[in-house]
Amino acid sequence: VQGDVPVKFGISVPKKIFKRAVDRNSIKRKVREVYRLHKASLYEEVSKQKMSLSIMFVYTHKEEMSYHELQPLLLDALEKTRKRCVL
Repeated sequence: VQGDVPVKFGISVPKKIFKRAVDRNSIKRKVREVYRLHKASLYEEVSKQKMSLSIMFVYTHKEEMSYHELQPLLLDALEKTRKRCVL
């Protein structure tokens, strides 16, 4: 594991779809909050396997989603990622 952080996390929201920075930042804030609240099990699995992981979320939906619409989709992606960490 490199450093103290087993998982590196990034978010990309295309400027081509969301022209206004305020909209891109709003989406990034929502994604970061879902990740922050649910990263513990992923950190645990990655640390247990003595590995490091880099995750990049690219928001490709054409319209801004609410936090409650976004949450189950991100949780599903995080769970699939966590399961792939098991050797």
